[in-house]
Amino acid sequence: MAPSTTSPSWIREAADVLTTARSNQPRAGRQTAEQRSFRGKGLENAWRATAFAELAEAATGGCRPILEATLSRWENGCRAAGDALIRALKAVPGFAPAVDRLNEFAPYPEVWAAPVDELRHLDLARRDSTIPPDRRVVLERSATLLATELVSGTELEHRVRDAQGVWNDGERAWLRAVGLGIDGKGREALDHLKTAATQATGEHNEWLARDVAWAGDSVDLVEWQAQQPGPERAEWLYRFWVSRDEASARPYGARWVEHVRRYRHVTANYRSFAGGQSLSRPLLHVNTFPGCNALSAEGLSARHRRDGLFGHTVIDMRGSIYMRHGEPSQKVNFAGGLSQLDNEAWLYNLPDGPLIAVFCKPQIALNEMIAQPIAAGPLYESLCQLAAFYCVLDAQTSLGGVSPERLTRLKEQGRNQYERLETSDSYDQRFDKALPSALQIIGMSGATPSVLTAIELSAKTFGVTGRLDLHWQVFITAPDGRRVAEADTIKSYTLPADGTVLTAAHSVQVPAGSYTVTTIVSTADSVQGAAIRRREVTVLSNASAPGISDVTIYSPVPNGLRGTIAGEAVYLLPSLLTGRAGRNVGVGFVARGLAGAPIRVEIAVRRQGSAASAAPDVAIAFTETPTSAWEWRGRELSLEKLDSGSYDLMLSVTLPSGEIVRRTHQLILR
Repeated sequence: MAPSTTSPSWIREAADVLTTARSNQPRAGRQTAEQRSFRGKGLENAWRATAFAELAEAATGGCRPILEATLSRWENGCRAAGDALIRALKAVPGFAPAVDRLNEFAPYPEVWAAPVDELRHLDLARRDSTIPPDRRVVLERSATLLATELVSGTELEHRVRDAQGVWNDGERAWLRAVGLGIDGKGREALDHLKTAATQATGEHNEWLARDVAWAGDSVDLVEWQAQQPGPERAEWLYRFWVSRDEASARPYGARWVEHVRRYRHVTANYRSFAGGQSLSRPLLHVNTFPGCNALSAEGLSARHRRDGLFGHTVIDMRGSIYMRHGEPSQKVNFAGGLSQLDNEAWLYNLPDGPLIAVFCKPQIALNEMIAQPIAAGPLYESLCQLAAFYCVLDAQTSLGGVSPERLTRLKEQGRNQYERLETSDSYDQRFDKALPSALQIIGMSGATPSVLTAIELSAKTFGVTGRLDLHWQVFITAPDGRRVAEADTIKSYTLPADGTVLTAAHSVQVPAGSYTVTTIVSTADSVQGAAIRRREVTVLSNASAPGISDVTIYSPVPNGLRGTIAGEAVYLLPSLLTGRAGRNVGVGFVARGLAGAPIRVEIAVRRQGSAASAAPDVAIAFTETPTSAWEWRGRELSLEKLDSGSYDLMLSVTLPSGEIVRRTHQLILR
């Protein structure tokens, strides 16, 4: 975008007035405006400073936006213009001509002052009755966008509602989604995001793309950009966010709430240009720290591409990592080029292992920090605080024992760690306390197939008596990722005072098929919670093709939760549908379309974590011959030799065609 050199007439008029009239009284045309707002010398000083800024910018050929001004323009007048406009605001807070010009110098998401101060000036300026309607709209928009970083969701909603004619439907929907995210109402926010995604025109399309870029990977961004506004794009965006909730076993909308929280945190702490630094942008050409080198040109380009969706660089590389992973597990600051604590190292303990990123400050005067290679001797001593591996490297380096080849490998390892942080997304399920009972999922085949989740409740394990409210959330997806069914409900239970175990269950009807099922159960206050995910949960109906259903663990005697599978009464074991050490359990399945055909059945139980080549702890094999086209088959299994712990149970059935069908289930023995 070419720098602007056209000034609003109301600012040019002020420049003319102050060039030709050297008195303390403004021209008659300005007298009424002065009486409405401010009196005295302050207003004249504000006008003089703004007029000086106008003349200083005119001498350069244009400074708007200042991030695109060349170094020579900045040195020849843009810097002086910015300083003059700030002086105008010191003379008269919220002085509309100066605020309007600064807003063009550093349009949002850049900031030309500390965000709280800038919002105060914008709010004062947009209420000035002298500004033309088109400029008021610009200031209204800037103030509201900046408010997304600072105010409550309720206040943001009031700002959007009060600014009639400023926002189109898509922009309004996105802003409402942000406000609901601020207030922790993620499920409602998703509906507004879907509305925003259906709208074709408006800046919200850039904002939605930025959200996808900061939370997703390059494939997600390409897919998003290939979508056309409408219902399909709305559904894509909805799945983008809820898939992250499912992956971390969170309530729907929780990842969006966390995304908004992280955005507010990074704009407060990890802006590339904080406060008034945007007005000093050309300082990037000078005062560079020696020894602070970017991790790779590719890494910088990727960050600028993500943040450049706004047309500006918004957050630095720390902010980009924070948007994806949140607060580091550990953070250390250590000395950089000038022996100040200007370097940072972040450690994330992720499920697939620890990852470390090191950041340094490339320019003394700016807030921005960039990722740098972890292949320099001075870093190892500092990183020793995060991982013992670097303590060893530090000692070896001191003794001259690290070869150039190993340093090259270390540099590559550091680059890989940063790239993994830049392209992954972590948001693990976290409750203050875990539920004192685990969960179990099982497929229930029948005329109306369903998926059932159960949990054992007792006054003793929960430490409560009387009523207990549980929040059930069940998400069921097909192999192609399509959402088949979901449930979100709160159920109340009365726990027996004598400590008797109560098995609570929640059932969701589904078509016959094979599914991935994620269930989250928590107390209604969300203090205690647990989650479970089970893949390939197979349920059949009496119209299904020939095959084998999910494996079911049941009680051989009438005990526990009573269910119906293929028309047969089955007692699902208490203690989470699992067996207990020293007891027998039943292992069953539904055979469909196999009447009269002998089938080979093998059942094996292995302790979780044991080698795949190790012999099973329990194993039996037998032949079953179903007598009807739709039949429940079960066999009792002795567990008396097994200790308490977690086990994998595998059912293998060889069909008449020779195909081997396998079903797995978790056994928790207590």
